[in-house]
Amino acid sequence: MSYPNVHFGNEGEQYNTYSTERWPVGTKMMLQDGRTFQFAEAGAVALAAGVLCQSEVPDADHDTLAVAAAGAVGDKFVTITNGVDTIEANLYAGGYLCVEAAAGTGEGVVYKIANAHGAIANATNGTIPLERGLAIALNTSSTVTLVKHPCRDILIHPSPPTANVVGVTATAIAANKFGWIQTGGVACCLIDGTVVIGQSVMPSNGTDGSVKAWGLTEGTPNVEITPAIGRVVEVAPTGDSGLINLIAF
Repeated sequence: MSYPNVHFGNEGEQYNTYSTERWPVGTKMMLQDGRTFQFAEAGAVALAAGVLCQSEVPDADHDTLAVAAAGAVGDKFVTITNGVDTIEANLYAGGYLCVEAAAGTGEGVVYKIANAHGAIANATNGTIPLERGLAIALNTSSTVTLVKHPCRDILIHPSPPTANVVGVTATAIAANKFGWIQTGGVACCLIDGTVVIGQSVMPSNGTDGSVKAWGLTEGTPNVEITPAIGRVVEVAPTGDSGLINLIAF
């Protein structure tokens, strides 16, 4: 089944939640006023409305996995040797496979994993199916890393974030259910500290799921603490929810 790349939604759809993956995780939705959202799956902990979320931290045991059998251009699967952690069925469905080792062939290419795959027991060989075939052949000196789609099994960002920040929840989403996270336009988000209209905000390093005034560490040169993700539209006191124009997702 194919799906449109962008879902043009009606006002109110952003508040709907679903028990099943009605659209593929990551599907973009745009409302008439230009606000943008992505379809996401909550992880094992429920998400409140108006909180900044991040991806699940990638599993280090599925990083730099050996390629167990050479792959030819056009092959729609990669045979890997798994690490210590079992790869459960569909754990990486719709995610990404990155070829990362300089020793083998195919380095620097990322492939979309198919929307369904089987389980691979720990320390055994198994296959990861691809959405499209290999663009460059792989050999047994190649290594690959598996990551979930950034919008699968998301969680409220700890302070500071420990993975890729993905957006702000448009409504509460129950654990292991699906809904929309906002990625662009005016959003309501939890505020930490003092913010100023028109100035930038970043993920908080003090209060989970919130944003705070963007800033730099002191040094030579100064270094940003975390990237800015939006600008303040309306000031709210710390601990309340204010309006942020999201700009950086």
